[in-house]
Amino acid sequence: MKIIMYINTLPFVLIVLYLSACSPEKDAYEPGTFESIFTLTGEFILPDYNENPVEGIHLTTRLNDSELLFLTSGRNRRLFLFNEKDRVLRQIGRQGQGPGEYTMPAFILVTDDGRIAFSDAGAGRLTILDPELHYMDQINIPFISPSPRFAFGREKIYLHGTFDKNLFAYNKSDEVLEEIFSSDEDYFEMNRRFDGGGVIVVEDTIYWVNSFEPWIYRYPVGDESFTRIVPEAWKEFTLNHDRSFARTITTKQFNRVSDQLAKLNRFDLVYINGSPHFAVAIQRGNDRILHILNTKGKLISERYYESWYAGASGSEIYFSDVKSNNGDFDIVLKVYSVR
Repeated sequence: MKIIMYINTLPFVLIVLYLSACSPEKDAYEPGTFESIFTLTGEFILPDYNENPVEGIHLTTRLNDSELLFLTSGRNRRLFLFNEKDRVLRQIGRQGQGPGEYTMPAFILVTDDGRIAFSDAGAGRLTILDPELHYMDQINIPFISPSPRFAFGREKIYLHGTFDKNLFAYNKSDEVLEEIFSSDEDYFEMNRRFDGGGVIVVEDTIYWVNSFEPWIYRYPVGDESFTRIVPEAWKEFTLNHDRSFARTITTKQFNRVSDQLAKLNRFDLVYINGSPHFAVAIQRGNDRILHILNTKGKLISERYYESWYAGASGSEIYFSDVKSNNGDFDIVLKVYSVR
């Protein structure tokens, strides 16, 4: 009887072994595995700052091993430095028109050599601070986007949200603005009225995303052409592919059709096991979605969240939240580290 049972189960075992041998190798990360990719490494209730209390966080980036920089949200945005070890919070710069001051800081990053740069949508300029957060220089740029984005290349600064074009480069040596990609039939009017998208430099390749276009532009430095990367996960954003529809959208109209039209709020760079990936914050109706994509546009992870996505830097992603505390409110900053 045992011999007959083994004979009957042998074909099944052989089929399983065959399929195991022939199946393609699984990716390291599968969609929907956010918790296996990121680990919560810090959750901080920001201390009170009496002079200018923090009411929300717009964008966060890491300055060094123990300090984080962030921009506050709201009309009166400010730049703060937060030390994770001693929980000290201090404001950097102040509201104004002078060197190192700002009226509406919109985007901030730390360069490879430790300098800090932030765009000022209110003053139309890019300000650069040294690693000790002292004023170094400013570049006057006529930003028109409510939240202009930029990225530093080896010789140029790439700007998203200037003039009536999608992408410009500022040549640091010649101090000249160069057009890289004009709007033409694309949705530049969308970026004029809406905050969204961004630009990233990975080695010698520029990537950028607009507010409503359901793809990623790829532009190799020194090449006159660009390609579009269409993530499979974004093909379901049907109305985003309808240019005639998208070009007519106003803020009021978007509120009515937001459940049908996806808005790409943020486009950041994050490293997973040393490999560059894109973190894209998406708004669709009442849903807030974070997509993690590789540089070929493949979806690595998807997460629905209710808090506020506050950016990414290095191998970290940041979320902020507001929690009630006996009639008052605490601002909470959560730091996730890539596995």
